[in-house]
Amino acid sequence: MGRRSISTGPGPSRPIGWLAIPKANGGTRHLVVLDPDDELAFARSVVGVAREIRRGLGAESHANRLVGWDPRRGPLLEPWRLARRRWHGDVLRMGSRGRFVVVSDVRDCYASIDPAVIGGRLRMLGVPPAHVEEIASWLRAFRDLGIDGLPVGPSGSALLAEAVLALGDDALRSTGASFVRWVDDVAIFAPDRRARAAALGALREAWASLGLEMHEQKTRLLDDPRDVTASAGTTSNVPSGTSTLR
Repeated sequence: MGRRSISTGPGPSRPIGWLAIPKANGGTRHLVVLDPDDELAFARSVVGVAREIRRGLGAESHANRLVGWDPRRGPLLEPWRLARRRWHGDVLRMGSRGRFVVVSDVRDCYASIDPAVIGGRLRMLGVPPAHVEEIASWLRAFRDLGIDGLPVGPSGSALLAEAVLALGDDALRSTGASFVRWVDDVAIFAPDRRARAAALGALREAWASLGLEMHEQKTRLLDDPRDVTASAGTTSNVPSGTSTLR
């Protein structure tokens, strides 16, 4: 994929680029590469609402945690290897307690997150209208450049994805199920099959309300906790040079 020129309007002021990254399980992931000034400007808009996004997240979400801001590099996310170790430890601990487990994720997650859905979630989290509109302007500009949903690559996208995916977390908590989430990869731990089915149904419904489709081919029911670490997160691939983006 080559570079595309930008005419006028809100969002990137310079052409965007693309970087092809091989996936661990085959295929290619195309990352959007913004001009450094545009990357900072987009990230600055999103970081302005990070407090509200953080309030909507629980300890179950391990990826894309904002830990600071660098004037030249923009938002600083927790190193993904450290976050991954913590996630893995929680999976092992929770798997030892709950026999009935299900792992799942979203089909084509970032591309499926509609800008209107992001705006709705930000308003629900209490983000001021002016900030919502500023972010919406960026997302409309990306859409006009042929990017579906959220661009994969910019750090600002990772934080916005968390705002949306947190609604699935709320749905799972309402069922009483225990779970951990790595971006859109979710592992649910239940005391019995009925509770597991109820939690999975609640998650599927919550994602559907956001326009997200559960990846049924990657949804696995596990009755042996030892199988969890072999299945949960196997659909994830952390591309070189990025944070924990999908």
